[in-house]
Amino acid sequence: MAASALTKGDWTNISPGGENVWTCTVTATTADSDIYTNKTPDGLDPHKPWKVYINTANATLDGDAVAIPVDLYIGWSKDFALTETPPVVANGVLYKEDIYDDVRTAMGYIQMDPNLQDAEDVAGLGAKCYVPIAPYYIFSLDCASALSAGDCTFKIIQ
Repeated sequence: MAASALTKGDWTNISPGGENVWTCTVTATTADSDIYTNKTPDGLDPHKPWKVYINTANATLDGDAVAIPVDLYIGWSKDFALTETPPVVANGVLYKEDIYDDVRTAMGYIQMDPNLQDAEDVAGLGAKCYVPIAPYYIFSLDCASALSAGDCTFKIIQ
């Protein structure tokens, strides 16, 4: 089977009230079972805690009753990227699967913290995730079936 391009979205930045807010919208098609953000922007300070919100519009991302967990990739170079389906990682690794357990029909929120111990990770509502200090991160929705056509918006606040 030939590899195909990944469905990804880019980050944009606004800075209201002294906080950085980055937004990434990824438009899925019914041919997609996974979608990805591009790497996080240079302005994110990986030494400080930050929050990521996934599916901020509470869109129904899959009409089937299948959970859609969130995976986290980390990268160590400006050339960090995912290409092809299934994803091929350049200058990074899949760090952790299921950092959030299900964003199929509702927004997920994760406190990303380089100061947590790994044993303190909590998936689901009120999620916390130890995240190693790295220059870049990529988020993935890892669906077991086809996604619904539509947008999934990710937001990072720091």
